[in-house]
Amino acid sequence: MAAKNEVFKHFTKRDNNRFEEKQAIVALSVRLIKVNYALFTQYNLNMPPKLFYYINEILRKY
Repeated sequence: MAAKNEVFKHFTKRDNNRFEEKQAIVALSVRLIKVNYALFTQYNLNMPPKLFYYINEILRKY
């Protein structure tokens, strides 16, 4: 629960628009996908399929 609150605080501080809890989680997941994609393509690595599995599990809970 503390992680959810930290995510919520981070996104509401950064942007004046207030996100609901679900929107903050989705926005964080999208950011993680973008960062991982950039890192893996920069170093010509194969993206681990488990990464998408974990992100889908997070999104399914919300």
